[in-house]
Amino acid sequence: MAIYTKRGDKGETELIFGRKKILKSDPRISILGTIDELNSHLGLVFSLLKDKEVKKILEEIQGTLFEISSEIAGGENRNFYLKGIKIKNLERLIDRFSKNLPPLKNFIFPGGGQTAAEVHIARAVCRRLERELFSINKLNPNIGAYFNRLSDFLFVLARFINQKEGISEKIWRVFRKKSFLL
Repeated sequence: MAIYTKRGDKGETELIFGRKKILKSDPRISILGTIDELNSHLGLVFSLLKDKEVKKILEEIQGTLFEISSEIAGGENRNFYLKGIKIKNLERLIDRFSKNLPPLKNFIFPGGGQTAAEVHIARAVCRRLERELFSINKLNPNIGAYFNRLSDFLFVLARFINQKEGISEKIWRVFRKKSFLL
């Protein structure tokens, strides 16, 4: 079977195996694309990680992203899997991974080592996704909450990875003097 169908060549696409045709400019298509982008960034992070436990966590998150995509595309309503269970799991992970991190008193620059920098990119995509979700009127409220926690988890994960790799966080401070760039 060929990967190309040519059915989307005129600006329309099909959701849920041809059951519903919509314009590619529909907000759901943008959201599904952003979820795919986030999932791809997480795949890159997965490929860079050595920590098997974190890899397992990311794999579960990637699976959840496919489930959410299915619901947004109009598939089976999987409300049961997000009724707080996955959100609470993310909160537990945030608490556990941040337990030994130094408290933040300033903003930090996204970055550090390559893996942590890639996690920060995934976090930024996740935040954009959060904003895009509100363009859909009928949204499962658990989906928005899930992505809010996921972006928090990714922030903590980037800090955790930097700490584990012995990379110091770069603190942002307001420049009081003239910058050499201005």
